[in-house]
Amino acid sequence: DVSNNRLKIVNPEVGLLPALECIDLSGNPLESPPLQVVRMGTAAVSAFLHRIQEMMETGRVDLQYCKLVDVPLDVLSYDAVHTIVLSHNDLDTLPQGIGNLRHLANLDVSFNHINNLPTEIGDCLGLQTLILSQNKLTKLPWSIG
Repeated sequence: DVSNNRLKIVNPEVGLLPALECIDLSGNPLESPPLQVVRMGTAAVSAFLHRIQEMMETGRVDLQYCKLVDVPLDVLSYDAVHTIVLSHNDLDTLPQGIGNLRHLANLDVSFNHINNLPTEIGDCLGLQTLILSQNKLTKLPWSIG
């Protein structure tokens, strides 16, 4: 029980604890894991943290079906990430910070509610695959065509 503290970030290594059955993070001003994940319970928190830990090891993160409304700060702050899968969430936009991910080669944000892409997406010069299907886009930023 780590409830009612001042935790902003839970170390991703917590997701590697095989015997973790319950973690109460309520009452903390958390930035990571996102509140949507915390509300889904211990198994979801553990899985999220495990995926973030894997991202730090492999450069790839798969956070599909996590009910995310924002791109997690963990992902945006890890410059070495090359593949991000955020499909089937509740995203309505991508943050401007996406443009800081210089090594990003593959981005899948399909099946969300995205209606606008930031111009900064064009700063991802290594971007090879951008999957945007099943969103609410009406135009693409000039930076990508």
